[in-house]
Amino acid sequence: KTEPVVYDCEKLAIRILFDSSEDYPELMFRMIVFSKQRAPIGMMVSSKSIIAKKGRNQVDLSLDVEALAPGEYIGRVVLYEVNAYGGEAVHDIVDPGVVFRKELRDEINDTTITWKTHVWGNITLPAAEVIHEAD
Repeated sequence: KTEPVVYDCEKLAIRILFDSSEDYPELMFRMIVFSKQRAPIGMMVSSKSIIAKKGRNQVDLSLDVEALAPGEYIGRVVLYEVNAYGGEAVHDIVDPGVVFRKELRDEINDTTITWKTHVWGNITLPAAEVIHEAD
């Protein structure tokens, strides 16, 4: 099975399907991004809360991975709530939740370029954009 490929200047689209035992009006999405070798790279969170109804839910997200260098990545997906005091209640963790590869297009030579590396620093990734919710 091959992982999805995202090219430079493209956003990664993901769909989360989940069952909820009750209504959660303010769920948040977080994805911690790791290199293929499991070195932590960065983290992104949803720009707004997700409304989850009791039963089957679907959320479509658009993830801006422009700041990532070409390579292979693993995302740990977390659905959680934050209370008025900043405390978190984690409802689900899926690891690995997302696996993808980023490549650069070489328009001149009609090839793709992938930079493989084993040493990364932490970076700040843009917020994950909720583009659709369905229950």
